[in-house]
Amino acid sequence: VNTTFFAEAGYQRQLTDWAHLQARLSYDDFQYRDDLAYPAPPPTPFLDLASDRWLSAEVRATFTPRADHKDVVGVQVEQHFTTQHSFYEGVPSMAQDPVNGVGVDPIVVNFTTVNVSALVEQRLFERLKLQAGLTLFAHSLFGARLTPKLSVVWNAGEHDVVKAVYTEGFRPPTAFEAYFADGLDFVPNPELRAEGARA
Repeated sequence: VNTTFFAEAGYQRQLTDWAHLQARLSYDDFQYRDDLAYPAPPPTPFLDLASDRWLSAEVRATFTPRADHKDVVGVQVEQHFTTQHSFYEGVPSMAQDPVNGVGVDPIVVNFTTVNVSALVEQRLFERLKLQAGLTLFAHSLFGARLTPKLSVVWNAGEHDVVKAVYTEGFRPPTAFEAYFADGLDFVPNPELRAEGARA
């Protein structure tokens, strides 16, 4: 069973004719549960539980000093609280699966991410514009990465757009990938490093 919950509050304001501000706060909650039912005599069911709760805050400013130019800068911060656990329902001290004889002690992994970005859009001709962006993503467990993005957009006609894009990406391991262990099929690997990508 997967259960999700999210709530968000936002604010935006036109500061001047050429400056716009957006801000938001949000809370997300993800819960995972499976029930493994076994015949007596062991207690049943045996539960696997996992959760990720996180708070997010974001501020973004958009500047359009001219009709042919736009700048966007923003920062987003997230604080995650994750847990994973296996045990008999009603008997948390009995953390062993009756079939394989192993279980998972509570795994608690908390981390913070910060995402700072800047985008510049410049129209070169009536139907041609250039977009360039730079993002600094920092993860409290897996380090930081600076990733660029560049695109050229040509409006070839009323219904046709041609776009050439170069971009780089950064994905840190999830808490499950780096820390999950059940003593049988999975072992933790906290030495995992973030993945990078170019396209």
